[in-house]
Amino acid sequence: MLNMQKHRSELENDGFTIIDTPFLNEELNSIRKEFYRMNDAFSKNLGGGKVDSDSDMIAFHKSFGPGQYGVWKVFQYSPCLYAIAGNKDILNMLSELGITYPTLDDPAQLRCDMPIENQSIFKRHQDYSYNLGSEDSVTMWTPLQDTGIKEGCLLLVPGSHKKGIYDHENGIIDEKYNFDFERREMKFGQSLIFNQKLVHQSGFNSSDRIRFSIQLRYSNLDTKEYLERDWYKNHKVVLQKFA
Repeated sequence: MLNMQKHRSELENDGFTIIDTPFLNEELNSIRKEFYRMNDAFSKNLGGGKVDSDSDMIAFHKSFGPGQYGVWKVFQYSPCLYAIAGNKDILNMLSELGITYPTLDDPAQLRCDMPIENQSIFKRHQDYSYNLGSEDSVTMWTPLQDTGIKEGCLLLVPGSHKKGIYDHENGIIDEKYNFDFERREMKFGQSLIFNQKLVHQSGFNSSDRIRFSIQLRYSNLDTKEYLERDWYKNHKVVLQKFA
């Protein structure tokens, strides 16, 4: 049984906590298969080969990069991702962590980090710089496979969420700051939940597999400061105050 009081304390003090979520594994495996299926359809339409494995998808990406990127963009609207976002056990966990009225402040995302030389590395940043949700907003990062150093596990700076928003340009934190990053290896069946003000960055995938992860960003509608900002969402005002 999960000790949610311990996880809440870790989230408050360190800015992150790792929670066992094996109840998602069947859905996560289905999401991976669905993503293969969509890539397979695009590949065939472009005259490419069959896609039903990581190696097939890497080959598809190398031959038809823009097409494979297009699949990723379309997949962000897949209902299977939102089934994870609205999972009752996840919502109950968030409530016990203090996010008592969770709402997504960004579309659900499946990230697909290819083990290629020019892979996309998200340099040190804070999610809050992009989303500006509730002060206690969190990101839930769930890998679709074991994710160690070779697979490019995330690098985190414990406690950095307590120091406000660092100077940045388009979200990437200014080089004048020095951080002591810690790698956080993850097992399939675990989820990392972290404060959106936590400083973190991508790792480099040096394995021969794709590093898949689902990213869900939640704000808390049940906070006075967020309501006073008219539930600001992705730099746009959701509600307008009456005159």
